[in-house]
Amino acid sequence: MTSFGKTLLRSLMIVLALVIISTALDLLGADPLDTYELVAAMSDPPGQRHAEIFRHHYADASTTLMGIWIWSGRRRSSTPDNAPRGKLEFVWSGSPKALGLTWGKESNRLSIEVAGPVDVRSDNGDFNKCLFGYDKHDLLPGNLVCYQSKDVDFRTTQDR
Repeated sequence: MTSFGKTLLRSLMIVLALVIISTALDLLGADPLDTYELVAAMSDPPGQRHAEIFRHHYADASTTLMGIWIWSGRRRSSTPDNAPRGKLEFVWSGSPKALGLTWGKESNRLSIEVAGPVDVRSDNGDFNKCLFGYDKHDLLPGNLVCYQSKDVDFRTTQDR
């Protein structure tokens, strides 16, 4: 094989390796440029289920939203990598101070209440509807909501 052929083969192998790594990160839902900041955490009364609110900067969408991840098991004492664990259940574009969280006594579901009018973009866990495909200039800050209705209960203060 000529030196040009070897160089071409090496280049193709590098490109293939980058494609494989990029695809694996997409499948895992990990973006190395995303950042997380733990804002609050709460556990259900028995201490078996936990909800953590993170301020999540989504690099692909160039936006920052609040996310609530729920997980079961022993509570961790610290988050060295500051990354959420469990399953993303709720996305909110407003302040965490506007969220009211309680664990249902009998249902063991997280109940989430948001102050004011909201624009519910998805109740089936399609969180991309809160990240992409809207004109940010037409929306009031703090009114986008996407959540998973089979896992959390949601209402606004206007629903009372």
